[in-house]
Amino acid sequence: MERVDLSDEVLIAGAAAGRQECWTALYRKYQQKVYRYVLHMSGSAVLAEEATQEVFVALVDRLDRFDAKRGALSSFLIGIARRKLLNLLEDEQGFVEIGDADFSSGEKPVEDTLADGIAQERLRQAIVSLPGAYREALVLCELEGMDHGEAATVLGCAVGTVKSRVHRAKRMLLERLSRKGCAV
Repeated sequence: MERVDLSDEVLIAGAAAGRQECWTALYRKYQQKVYRYVLHMSGSAVLAEEATQEVFVALVDRLDRFDAKRGALSSFLIGIARRKLLNLLEDEQGFVEIGDADFSSGEKPVEDTLADGIAQERLRQAIVSLPGAYREALVLCELEGMDHGEAATVLGCAVGTVKSRVHRAKRMLLERLSRKGCAV
């Protein structure tokens, strides 16, 4: 029986003992978070899928390196994702593909849905266009919900550096979106 509600430590111990349901629970618990991070960083659904798979394959070899006292499992996985993405981008030589806007059906009129989709796409493009260090800090803190300390651990820098990068990234986004005539 799959138990995503169990603590990460229990799931890790079960996975280390070879219990398939623990692996499945870990994957289901963190797959979307890892995928979203890579998608926000790369702008490519293809790279996001590839990196996400590689993160969970790498977790098999790195289970013994995870220490709950040093940080959350989500931060550990995002750290692996970050390294995988950098390797994949190096292989792709900076390939960036902005995915299709998410036009979900809902109760809004079609015009509003399209306008929302266009605004989301412009924001996505503006985020992808940020310099890497600023984009990483912004994605981790603002889009993935990490606190500055967790992001600092993932990025290997000081908390103050993360705070300043997030602040600067927001200013750059505001400038880029204002230049493109987007409502902010």
